[in-house]
Amino acid sequence: MAGGADVSIGDDAGAHGAADVGTDVAGNASADVAAGGFGEDAGDGDDGGGFGEDAGDGGDGGGACSPAPTLPLFAGTPTLHFVVGAQVSTLAGSDVSGGVDGQGAAARFDNPVSIAVGLTGDLFVADYDSGLLRRVTETGAVTTVANLAGLQPFGLVATRAGQLFVDTDHDPNGAKSATTGTIWSIDPSTGQKVAVRADIGSPRGVAQLADGRLVLGDFRNHVVRLLNPTDASLAVLAGSGCPGFADGQGTRAAFNSPYGLVVAPDGRIIVADSGNGRIRVLDLNGNVTTLAGGDTLGTNDGPASQALFYRPIDVASDVAGNLYVSDNGAHRIRRIDAAGNVMTLAGNGTIGFADGSGASAEFYGQEGLDVLSDGSAVFVADGNSGDGGPYNRIRRVDLPAAVR
Repeated sequence: MAGGADVSIGDDAGAHGAADVGTDVAGNASADVAAGGFGEDAGDGDDGGGFGEDAGDGGDGGGACSPAPTLPLFAGTPTLHFVVGAQVSTLAGSDVSGGVDGQGAAARFDNPVSIAVGLTGDLFVADYDSGLLRRVTETGAVTTVANLAGLQPFGLVATRAGQLFVDTDHDPNGAKSATTGTIWSIDPSTGQKVAVRADIGSPRGVAQLADGRLVLGDFRNHVVRLLNPTDASLAVLAGSGCPGFADGQGTRAAFNSPYGLVVAPDGRIIVADSGNGRIRVLDLNGNVTTLAGGDTLGTNDGPASQALFYRPIDVASDVAGNLYVSDNGAHRIRRIDAAGNVMTLAGNGTIGFADGSGASAEFYGQEGLDVLSDGSAVFVADGNSGDGGPYNRIRRVDLPAAVR
């Protein structure tokens, strides 16, 4: 298995929780979302919601913020363009949850939420509810790399130096709130973990810039931050701190629960702006623009300016600049080619589990994803959305040579 882009990340998402979010036969979201968000209990004050977890306590950037904007659902017939020849299979895991190492279906995961391709082609998976960081080989052999039990690991990045950075919801003392997110450095060969910086908000997406700094998508506080792991300095790159939508620079820009992000080959930071149903682009001067998605939520393929997403929660990039999006609310994996055209790679829009062709496959709580550098395969953490259901698998989507 060839190595993947080392800057991609994972995040926690979910597809149904306080309100069941399914899709109708046209492929549109068919249920309203309760205040608690996706894949979680309603919780105690996290209006922004979370994915595949309990809501926690806090969020929305503080009491000065207005409520998060609510976008309408697309009412028309969606335009779907499937990538012909895509095939979905299960690499590891099954309908039984747990933290058991093993081969293929004999391995047990407990709500896998993010995934990253390492230098040698092995996959690293944040298994949120078990608290384990797992390794999955090309043949589906699963082993445990590090134990983060009680900390709830989420986003992660595998760096060019072979190091892992992982964010957790809890700080080293075991506290959890909207501010207790912690970034850890982990040696994948020994499992040794070191807290880089604690109490930095609620990061979900983690990516690495060419200069070694980390980019963090803070979903509860609605900002994108930069963290220097060398001196632990932290700064807001963009976002007002309140949920909303606005292109612009620095704090004049607004996000609504930014989740997964990736550094593209040209250096741009691509952000899955989950609450806004949009894919945003960010540079190191803090300038934010919109690449794809509109002012309604749904599933429309086509030029980026016309495309719609329902709840994009992670994004990955191959070396050619093609983007792969985990559109959790639509139960689909989407693709944006380097020319800006959006297609559906896999997922028929029905919540569930089924391998097969991209157009017939089903996902349940697909969350983080990553791609091999040559764009030949996408790997998806298809978890249980935090509802304890029998969905704890690592899925593989093989792409035809015609679109690589």
